[in-house]
Amino acid sequence: MIDIIFYWCVDILHDISAYLGCTYEEINIYLFIIIHPLITLYFIYKYIQMRKLSNRLQDKVNDLELQLIDQDDDLPF
Repeated sequence: MIDIIFYWCVDILHDISAYLGCTYEEINIYLFIIIHPLITLYFIYKYIQMRKLSNRLQDKVNDLELQLIDQDDDLPF
């Protein structure tokens, strides 16, 4: 099964290389040495951004909860 998928992907890369007028090896380099690492780095960057945003939002929620608790302590009953 994995052989079928592998050779199907190789055929696609050969078709793309023929369409673009370059070699299979060039397509491999562009795809797996340049494009894939750039996409991976982009998603790592976005993950870090989302973690920072999540932490800031969680801090705001915690602050609001503390304010509500403090307000409850001020009630006379």
